[in-house]
Amino acid sequence: MTPIDSWLTALDTVHGLNADPIVAGHKDPRAANTPVAIEATRQYLTDARHHLESTSSAEQIYARMLAQHPDRINPGALRGAAITRLPVMSHE
Repeated sequence: MTPIDSWLTALDTVHGLNADPIVAGHKDPRAANTPVAIEATRQYLTDARHHLESTSSAEQIYARMLAQHPDRINPGALRGAAITRLPVMSHE
């Protein structure tokens, strides 16, 4: 099981609780605390997994994820994860 698979399993567990509100740990403070956060995170992780499987460089993953999810906060975390998972990207 990959780390992304583990996160997706955890999201399934939280979703199964039928909780409302859902308070995400890393989100725009203006965003609503609703179950929509679960689906948004699931989509983000599914997209990340796709790019990890189909992309050979950290730069490509970073650019593709930013293009798909331009409003996600903290792109630095995405950059760090891309560098950790794939070959070194330039430190501009």
